[in-house]
Amino acid sequence: MKGLWGSSIAALLVGVSSGAFAADLRAPPAPVAPIYNWNGFYLGFNFGGAVPHGTLTNDLFVGNAFTSTSFSTNNDLGLVGGGQVGYNWQVSPNFVLGVEGMFDGARFDDNADLVILPSATRAIAATANTNWIATATGRIGITGGSLGNILGSTLTNNTLFYAKGGGAWVNTDASVTDLVRSGGPGTVFVPQASFSASNTRSGWVAGAGIEYGVLPNFTVRVEYDHIGLGSLTRSGTVVVNNVVISDTLTLSRSIDMFTVGANYKFCSWVGC
Repeated sequence: MKGLWGSSIAALLVGVSSGAFAADLRAPPAPVAPIYNWNGFYLGFNFGGAVPHGTLTNDLFVGNAFTSTSFSTNNDLGLVGGGQVGYNWQVSPNFVLGVEGMFDGARFDDNADLVILPSATRAIAATANTNWIATATGRIGITGGSLGNILGSTLTNNTLFYAKGGGAWVNTDASVTDLVRSGGPGTVFVPQASFSASNTRSGWVAGAGIEYGVLPNFTVRVEYDHIGLGSLTRSGTVVVNNVVISDTLTLSRSIDMFTVGANYKFCSWVGC
């Protein structure tokens, strides 16, 4: 009898110890990915392209006669490049607010074709040049971790989807050149007089982008911005063949801008 009780107790102890050993062999829970820290000041650079859209209208008053000519300034791709500085507040693991200032040098020149006036002895050529673009915006973003939960994907908090909006300032030159034929019909046109205007116009900007945290203090991004501008109007006079001509330029324009860039975040100030 004692042998039977002893065997039963031994079997029980073996079963308990086997179960404990099996529990020890279970895989540990998967580690939780750390939340990416978007907080802090950042400084970066960007480059890309821009496409202007608009018209340049030239109104001439010669004596009592009036002539109005419009030129398209559309779809001439130009280059932009510059930098940005900003600050992000990560109000929760999934939402980020921020402010940003951006300045880009620009070079896209629109050269309008000649417009032959009814007399066929005179023509008009026009140009519109963009020199630089500046914006001051607010940003609001949602991280990929939040979208991943909604879409059932594996996006992480390293990815930030954001929208931005605010004010824009664009420096532009515009000119109109009056040309006359050098001789009879069929001869070339030569410049006779030119009227120009330069101005920094204010407007608005709205855009969106995707930013990715490659390192705790280094991110890369791609962004699209649409800039709407008020009209530039300048009036003056030119003298052609001893005749005083009143001239008015009106330039209306918007710009679509595409950029890629990178930011360095100053972790020492807020921690990363």
